[in-house]
Amino acid sequence: MSRETFKAYFSSIERQLSEVAGAEVKSFKALILSSERANLRLRIRFNNRELLAVSEALLIIHNKISQIDYRYHFQDEHNKLIFRYDSTRHFPNIETFPHHKHLPTTVIPTEKPNFFDVLEEAVSVVKKRTVVLRQAEQSKDSKDTNAAIDSSLGAEELRFDRFLDA
Repeated sequence: MSRETFKAYFSSIERQLSEVAGAEVKSFKALILSSERANLRLRIRFNNRELLAVSEALLIIHNKISQIDYRYHFQDEHNKLIFRYDSTRHFPNIETFPHHKHLPTTVIPTEKPNFFDVLEEAVSVVKKRTVVLRQAEQSKDSKDTNAAIDSSLGAEELRFDRFLDA
C-alpha cells in the first residue's frame, strides 16, 4: 500500500510539472527505499533561466506522506539565490524551527512547505521576472535589467566596498 502511495505522489508531481509552461525537468530521481521511506531529487529549469532544485526525504506516517527533511532551492540564471526553503537545523532561535526560508539578504520563519506550493511560488516569480525582462529588452537598457528584476522581487543589494582593496 505505501509503495503505491509514493508512486501516486511522484506521478502527481510529474503531472503538475507537465502543465507548467516553460518548465523543463532536467532530472527526476524518485527512489522508494522501503514501504515507509522514499527520496526525491528533482531539478527543473524554467525558460532556460531559473532553476528549482528539490530534495525531499519522505516517510509514511499514519498512511500519509510527510517530508522528514527537505530543501527547495530556487535560483536565477546567474546562480543567485531567489529563495530556499529547508529544514536544516541551523537557526534554532527561529520560531518555526527547524523550518525557515532563505531570501537573498535574510532568513525568515515559515511553516513546512510542500512541493506544490513551492512550485506555484517559483512559477509566479518566473512570470514576474519574464515581464521585467521583456520590458528591459524593449527599452534596450540591459545595464539596468538585473536591478529591475531584483527590485520587482523586493530584493536589495548589500555593498561591502569597505572590504575591497583600493
